[in-house]
Amino acid sequence: MKSGETGYDADTHGDGSEGNPYKAIENTNATNKEYREANYSYGTGEAITDVYGGRIHNAYGGSNEKGNIRRLALSTYETQATCDLIIDNTYNAGKNADIDGEARITIDCVDYAESLYAGSTDSDINSDIHLTITNGVFGKVFGGNNLGGKIKGSITINIKESGCKPIIIDELYAGGNQASYSIYGYNSDGSVRTKEQFETHKAEVLAGHESDTEDQKNDLLIQAGLYGFPKDSPLVNVISATKIGKIFGGGYLATTVGDPTINVNMEQGQITAKYAKGDYLEVGEHDLITEIAAAQTRTDKYTIEGQVTEDGPDKGNAILKIGTIGDIYGGGNLASVIGDTHVEIGTGKWLNQSREEETLERNAATITGNVFGGGKGEALESGARAFFCEAAMVGADGDGLTNPAGGTSVTIGNGTVGTLEAGKLKAGTGNVYGGGEIGRVEKNTIVTIGLEGEVAEDSKFKPVIEGNVFGAGKGLATHGYSALVRGNSTVTIQGKAKVKGSVYGGGQLASVGRYKVKQGPGDPEDAPADLPNGMPYSLASETSGNCTVIVRDNAEIGPDNILADRKSVV
Repeated sequence: MKSGETGYDADTHGDGSEGNPYKAIENTNATNKEYREANYSYGTGEAITDVYGGRIHNAYGGSNEKGNIRRLALSTYETQATCDLIIDNTYNAGKNADIDGEARITIDCVDYAESLYAGSTDSDINSDIHLTITNGVFGKVFGGNNLGGKIKGSITINIKESGCKPIIIDELYAGGNQASYSIYGYNSDGSVRTKEQFETHKAEVLAGHESDTEDQKNDLLIQAGLYGFPKDSPLVNVISATKIGKIFGGGYLATTVGDPTINVNMEQGQITAKYAKGDYLEVGEHDLITEIAAAQTRTDKYTIEGQVTEDGPDKGNAILKIGTIGDIYGGGNLASVIGDTHVEIGTGKWLNQSREEETLERNAATITGNVFGGGKGEALESGARAFFCEAAMVGADGDGLTNPAGGTSVTIGNGTVGTLEAGKLKAGTGNVYGGGEIGRVEKNTIVTIGLEGEVAEDSKFKPVIEGNVFGAGKGLATHGYSALVRGNSTVTIQGKAKVKGSVYGGGQLASVGRYKVKQGPGDPEDAPADLPNGMPYSLASETSGNCTVIVRDNAEIGPDNILADRKSVV
């Protein structure tokens, strides 16, 4: 409607200026996804984006500022032989335009992407996100959004080498960059909703409506923005890749509310037959040289171990060596996870696309760095709360006081952790921690190495930890709260597990338990006078601070030559 037409109102329809000639009007029967699905069904509702090559700064699968995609936003990236595909930032969804449909990316062949977002720049996605990476070199990969916006569906990431080149990822995140995510939805002010807030709000909305029909109750939940929640928690499945530097169950700077799972059960990757030419047919190690900017390249390594010769859909594919992962964090980088974290490595099981547990043939894993149940975090040197190490926490401050159950869980059923150089463990690698590197865990930690009852010599579950196993976190000598586990820790070494170092119920330089902390002179009154501010001095709760270590079955702890050493001493 324009100025001069019957019914025109400047406040409602815009002021007629070049910058604002019209103003969008949202009908009451289209205020949410459910209403739009029921009342509007224009077009196919699908947006298909095919990108075949070029030097691209930003690629979007959705709209810019306005324009809904109601069914599916599908982005396909496929390099043509005559044109490399190099992208600074690629987004599964739009820039600032909300979408109702599912956001899905298919990457058949891409050379390099500095940042890949399964979500959007700063808009709402009112459905599930599915990201499958089959090839290419990436700087950072995020399951969530970049700067803002809400994702009102689940996040699933699958990494499986089956395209035109090996997979190399520097950092892989289940969550977003600066955009927070919650499986329980979002509050009216746009903040992430916690489980407690969701349950309280839902009870308030349904109070007095016990005799309503299910449809009536659902309509109340729809109007309150509660319908369909909670969603499934974020899931990262690593099936095959040549190299992944770091994996995070949370985000970079953005909070994740939910219980993310990182599942690593690997097998050999493949280069599909139509791309298996040149070096991809030569057994041995090769350089993968990738252009990342004008006159700038990076070089990575990959190894070809053969070619599929059997009849079938994979015939002619080149076979890649099982790849490596540097460090795994169940939590975030500098971002907290409000919920429980789960790291599963070499267990021979995963949650399939229907989120049902399924037994697998694959269970390989080569972790060259360390494994953490918690987050990474940072050590601040100044500021009122510098020593509280609140970045990359698992759980919100005080969670363990009201609900002590939960925390972090690390299970390693097979594979190796650590890097050997000239027969010796490389410094800074080879350890497993139930807690974080610096970030705190507000509840409990559980570390399980080996699978119970798997004691046969021909068992395929024989995990080897080249370094040490800690029930709690890593920590820093300078920060009393660093990698603190405020609940209890449990470590179980079982089956045919081998730990070449030592096993500790507690942390490396980190405490277990909820402590009284000195805030200043005489604060609290019983704080030692000579203790530096910010340091713990006694337990605040006897229900925390308990460390349990269980060793059973045919598990072995100590270096390979420990028996020979004992004999020589005798």
